[in-house]
Amino acid sequence: MSTPYRQPARAADPTGPGTPASPARDGGNVGWYHDPRGLTGTYRWWDGAEWTDWLTTEPESPPPGPARRTVRPDPLLGPRARRALIVGGAVLAALVIGLAVLTVRGVQAVLNQPPAAVAPADLGVPRIDAPEVVADYSEISIHGIWGASLPSFPFNSEGDSTKARPIPPLIASGASGITSSDSADKYGGSFQVGLVDPSVPGDDGEELGRAVAAARHQRTVDAAERVVSTAEPVVRPGQRAGSTLVEQRAVMRFAGIEGEFETAQIVQAEVWPDGTRIVWTATTIVRTDLTEDPGFLEIRTALDESLASTR
Repeated sequence: MSTPYRQPARAADPTGPGTPASPARDGGNVGWYHDPRGLTGTYRWWDGAEWTDWLTTEPESPPPGPARRTVRPDPLLGPRARRALIVGGAVLAALVIGLAVLTVRGVQAVLNQPPAAVAPADLGVPRIDAPEVVADYSEISIHGIWGASLPSFPFNSEGDSTKARPIPPLIASGASGITSSDSADKYGGSFQVGLVDPSVPGDDGEELGRAVAAARHQRTVDAAERVVSTAEPVVRPGQRAGSTLVEQRAVMRFAGIEGEFETAQIVQAEVWPDGTRIVWTATTIVRTDLTEDPGFLEIRTALDESLASTR
């Protein structure tokens, strides 16, 4: 790809005043076009042959760089929403630095690896009709996604407030945290809260929750030496009205760690009328004989309190 430059103006699409036409209408030229999946107020990069993973909210954004499939511009959000997603309390700066120096071992090695990527739905032929930009993110609190409090101690999420960030492959913009390695041979936990990446399927809370839970469950399966048993996902109403809670549990053995471990994926998912898709999701891993250990109960309490705050 050539040196970045400002995208030149293009003909307006009659179905979206002042917005770029579709590739089919614009001769297949590379550029930003309305997301073909209909994500409101979002533009996806067309490289002249296929849709890429790059997203932006500004159609005149510079072209993405050569590593277009690894790092995205700020996705999904306009200026007000980006300000709204400054997560209060403590999230990422100290977390990133802290995790870089930790000795990763035990269940933390499982928690640290990214979830399995979700196969995106077929984007089909580039669309000509484009939705109007009508997104309203006024319900997102400056205190975090959904106004929720992020899980606190014993999670490593202390530090200065900072801007939400992409957490590939599931979260387009959000916050995350993980427990320390102090008890990694016994138990641990991690969480992610944020706006879901468009590549993840799900048009309602249950579909979205199942997709995210399945991807996070697959991460533990991939790391397991042996899967002892897997329960069917449990689906019920979430803490917040209109949301869906999905729990996926299994028992596994991991190489180099003594004992059997219960893994749990907890996902609260919600799809707003404008298409905005949000999840609160956590993973816990605990040796089956330590489910009532005070240290593990601290992890569960921190997660339960955070989930309850999404109301």
